[in-house]
Amino acid sequence: MDIVQIANNIDDQNKSNRIFNHMKFQKLLEKQINELLPEHLRNEPAMLKFLEAVNESYQDIENKLTEEEGPAGKNDKDILSKIIFREKIFNSVINNLKNGVLLVNEAGEIIDCNDNFLDIFNTTIKREDIKGQYEKDFFIENGSIFGDTKSFISGVEKILEKKIPHFDEIFRTEKNEFYERDFSPIYYKGDYLGHLWIYTDITKKKREQDSIVQNEFTQRQILNSAIDAIIIVNEEGVIEFWNPQAEKIFGWKFNEVYDKFLSENITPVSIKEPNDKGVKKYLTKTNKNINADLNEIVSTNKEGAKIYIQISTISIKYHERDYYCSFIRDITIKRNYENELTKQKKFTEDVLNHLPADIAVFDRNHNYLFVNPMAIKSKETREWIIGKNDFEYCEMKGLNNQSAVERRGLFNKAISTKKTVQWIDEVVNKNNDKFYILRNFYPYEEDGEIKYIFGYGIDITEMRSVQLKLNETLLDLKNINEELEQFAYIISHDLQEPLRMVKSFLQLLEKKLGNSLDDTDKRYINFAVNGADRMKKHIQDLLEYSRIGKKTEEVDDVNCNEILQEINTIFQLKIRETNTTLTIHPLPVIKALRSGMYHLFQNLIANAIKFQRNDIEQHTVEVGYTEVVNSWQFYVRDNGLGIEPKYFERIFILFQRLENGKEGKAGTGIGLAVCKKIVEQLNGKIWVESEVGKGSTFYFKIPKHNG
Repeated sequence: MDIVQIANNIDDQNKSNRIFNHMKFQKLLEKQINELLPEHLRNEPAMLKFLEAVNESYQDIENKLTEEEGPAGKNDKDILSKIIFREKIFNSVINNLKNGVLLVNEAGEIIDCNDNFLDIFNTTIKREDIKGQYEKDFFIENGSIFGDTKSFISGVEKILEKKIPHFDEIFRTEKNEFYERDFSPIYYKGDYLGHLWIYTDITKKKREQDSIVQNEFTQRQILNSAIDAIIIVNEEGVIEFWNPQAEKIFGWKFNEVYDKFLSENITPVSIKEPNDKGVKKYLTKTNKNINADLNEIVSTNKEGAKIYIQISTISIKYHERDYYCSFIRDITIKRNYENELTKQKKFTEDVLNHLPADIAVFDRNHNYLFVNPMAIKSKETREWIIGKNDFEYCEMKGLNNQSAVERRGLFNKAISTKKTVQWIDEVVNKNNDKFYILRNFYPYEEDGEIKYIFGYGIDITEMRSVQLKLNETLLDLKNINEELEQFAYIISHDLQEPLRMVKSFLQLLEKKLGNSLDDTDKRYINFAVNGADRMKKHIQDLLEYSRIGKKTEEVDDVNCNEILQEINTIFQLKIRETNTTLTIHPLPVIKALRSGMYHLFQNLIANAIKFQRNDIEQHTVEVGYTEVVNSWQFYVRDNGLGIEPKYFERIFILFQRLENGKEGKAGTGIGLAVCKKIVEQLNGKIWVESEVGKGSTFYFKIPKHNG
């Protein structure tokens, strides 16, 4: 039952009590009424007439007894005529009652009933014929209108067995009509004299109640389904309604806040005292107008956390009482977001204001929306220029507007092309010092439409000076590279020719002297020939190293499987001679220089075959790869001599070679340096993992996206 219904019930009850209490009853009748008569029947107009008539009868009997005890007066005929008159009034009242009334004596025999009772039970029996029947027989014969006759009779028997008042029992007929049944036993001086059945048609009332309940349920469903919190308080500020959204926003369940002051819950501690004072002051006003406008205030939830809410309150008056209904929406996320945006905006402005660059933001019409101190030092001018353009600035400063005309053309180009426009401003200050400013107009788009143009300028005077020096240095480097290329050509042709001559003449000398040479002479000649060969190999490796990095080849798709097939063919003779098994796993197609990848694999496989152990028969070399994040990671693994950890870095340095006296193997010290240079040219990395006596694994990683 809602607040309005409660108020209505209380008002009706008070009105009824005023009518009933106004009447003065004979003491015995008053006692019986208080004990037996239901309150809701006491104010029925017909019942009041009936009670008045009965009361007069009681008063007459009491007066008669008083007269009999006192002096003789009225005769028996007068008394009898009054009793008959009272009986007629009683019958008239019974017949005019809207209720169905059945009067039964102590033996269960029907004394009387009214026509409404017979109509309720839909019987054709006449009122005078029903008198003398047993009530149980009547109910058995006619109780089927209330559905299950056995249940109906069983209920009657239980009530008669207890012989105590029984009220407000509701029945529904087969016609979907509703009746309320009351049972009132009649006692006199402790003796049971009979009882009274009263059937009241409450069909209209019941349907109205059902309608009210349904409407209330619908209204509550609507209120409970609202996306806003809805809180209703009475004029004292006590909570009487609190929907689920209010529970969600503030954290308290309805049963936790019901019948409590609103300020005890959602008012922050910091403002609770002034808020309570404001409420008290408001309640003392005669004209309690409520502002229904939407307001934003700070509140608190069950956890004590501060929340931001939007609230609108309306006043409602029911039965002379004031109620206040508030509609509340949680805007904490929105407010926190706005606060964060404000902080970010301030942070952005602070950053822009302290950047060593001219920063400005324009609308599509080339009007300034923002400008930082590096662009315009005067704060007053910065504030003035917002909403204005370069032409107005030139006019204000008394400057030639040629620069404004040029900038407008560049600005329009950025708008039309939707691309960044860049140019260099040449500026001369008061001291005739020349400065160079690199400027840009950058169009910012939203949903395909240009919304702003960002303009920024950077002083590149020093950078320009450095660039000029760099250009001079690059020119010098170019000349040096040309000289180095010339030097490489000399090494390739001029230095190798004397070595070929020395080697040839030594071999001719050995052939000519023949048998006249002893073993020592032959060994010396052999040392000299081998030295010439090694020198030639050094020159060739050095020439190859110098050529790495020359832009004679472009990065392209390289099939590593094809390269390894070619290398495998070249090394077949060496593989058979050294009893080596070369295993090549499937390899990817990568972005690289083909010649570089060829030399890289060739050098690593050649070293793996060359630096083998003599204490094992089967030598193995394995080539494969793994795919890692954004890179291809290749490996060349062998079971050869292995390398000590202290040499892991050194072996990749030019001319740093390792000699193994026991195994009698040596390199030129250039091969791995060549490998390192090739990998680094592709923005990769090369390294080795090894253990002496067990073999080595050379890894190199190349990015997937080269070019």
